Amino acid sequence: MGHPILVLPLCQTILSCNLGLEKKTQVLQPEEKRTVAYHEAGHAVAGWYLEHADPLLKVSIIPRGKGLGYAQYLPKEQYLYTKEQVCQFSLIIS
Repeated sequence: MGHPILVLPLCQTILSCNLGLEKKTQVLQPEEKRTVAYHEAGHAVAGWYLEHADPLLKVSIIPRGKGLGYAQYLPKEQYLYTKEQVCQFSLIIS
């Protein structure tokens, strides 16, 4: 029989593929961490209040890829979007 798939390593692998590897050499100072945390929280709060935003899955201030942090959303099973939905989504990610 095959080896079991462990959830934690699988989730870490998905994050690495989607967002890039964790930058362990890029250490942020406490004030920088605070600024990044406020920035990412802003994405989360904006998504909470916008009607057509995808549900928030995870927020992190761990530097990965080109970003210092990220807000990850769980996309809905929807393939066609209205102009209003696209505009609201653009507000969240910018």
